[in-house]
Amino acid sequence: MSPKDKQLLQKIRADDKRALEEVYLANQTDFLHFARKQGLLQEDALDLYQDVVIAFYQQVLNGTSSITSSIKSYLMGMGRYKFYERLRQQKRHQPLPQEQVAEVPAEEPLALSLEQEQLKEGFAKLSPSCQEVLRLFYYRGLSLGEIVEQTVYENTNTVKSHKSRCLKRLSKLINN
Repeated sequence: MSPKDKQLLQKIRADDKRALEEVYLANQTDFLHFARKQGLLQEDALDLYQDVVIAFYQQVLNGTSSITSSIKSYLMGMGRYKFYERLRQQKRHQPLPQEQVAEVPAEEPLALSLEQEQLKEGFAKLSPSCQEVLRLFYYRGLSLGEIVEQTVYENTNTVKSHKSRCLKRLSKLINN
């Protein structure tokens, strides 16, 4: 590990937000490039990076990180792990093939209000991870802790911040 990385870790442990921002900005481009190579959209890649940086920050503050390589390598490794974990989660939650879905007689759909239509369209434009978190919280009524148990998120703070970003994004989509 370089002396600069050691110094940044010490500053982060002392809760220096500028040091965290420096780590965030210094590694963002390379991380997003890696994520795009994996097939993630820019928005999903940014969500993943933010989740990784939050987890990194919490590990450094709690003293649970065992960083022996560079900070960049550590973040990339965490990102790779979280990316593959999300893929595994998505495979667990894949819908049944169409031939296995029972035929239900179609009823005449209810007319949606203008606000409901805007919400539906905005929701469809959100990333899959945002849709999942919002569905689990608002539709299924799960607590943040229950969402942590059913997803790849490490703790309730990460879910809470992701949910907040998703709501802001949804609000922008609806109001534009």
